[in-house]
Amino acid sequence: MDKSADDCSSADPAGLAAVFWTGWEGAVLRAKLEAGPAPLRRFAAAFLEMIPKT
Repeated sequence: MDKSADDCSSADPAGLAAVFWTGWEGAVLRAKLEAGPAPLRRFAAAFLEMIPKT
């Protein structure tokens, strides 16, 4: 998939929301297992890199 960083017109908000919540829930479970916030921070950083920039 070759998209310009300036083109967010093809972003699917519902799809991004679904990916966010699925990933976040996994990160929460992992944070509980590891007894620390690192999985939450890793997920947040990765998700923010994934979404299209305006």
